[in-house]
Amino acid sequence: MRLFLFRHGEVNRSDLFFGQFDNPLSEFGESQSDAIAAFVSELDIAAVYTSDLGRSADAGRRIAKRIGLPHKGELRLREIHLGWADGMVCEEAFEREPELREAKHEWLMHRPLTPGGETIGEVAERVREVREELLTKHAGRKVIVVAHNTPNRILLGDALGLPMDKVFSFRQDFGCANVIEYGESKARVALLNADPKAYGSGTIR
Repeated sequence: MRLFLFRHGEVNRSDLFFGQFDNPLSEFGESQSDAIAAFVSELDIAAVYTSDLGRSADAGRRIAKRIGLPHKGELRLREIHLGWADGMVCEEAFEREPELREAKHEWLMHRPLTPGGETIGEVAERVREVREELLTKHAGRKVIVVAHNTPNRILLGDALGLPMDKVFSFRQDFGCANVIEYGESKARVALLNADPKAYGSGTIR
């Protein structure tokens, strides 16, 4: 399977703990969704999957319209849940819990950011479930996934053979393109954190 993996476009507000709060795309983020759709427009795609959150589903709808395939919203591809801080203005969350000012990604390996949230390991479990289902269902085909920062890092980190505490050692910018090639025994990352606008449609196959 050849996986074309994208992060959703830029969001409207950057001063929030995003998590699973449905932060809408900015105007530029919508243009990034269009760029993703153009990037894959000439590919022979078997299926299109997105997180069911609107900021990822937006690109799915644009891709579906462009290539004539429906897209499937998948709850297990959602961003990490941040507990009570989900969707909260960062400064308000810091006032409620000053310790959050010092929060680092490493925290999330072993504990949720705030009560009711997820750890990185819990996100990895659900994202890997989806990956294995896609590998079984779409062996030898090209598949599109539009998801979020954390799920993308888990898929890419696994393909790169990185331990979980190193999945934040590379960039995943808004609207970026990644390509993972899955063979019988191993995976290879063919493209990482690329700008789809820098490539013409059909350039990456």
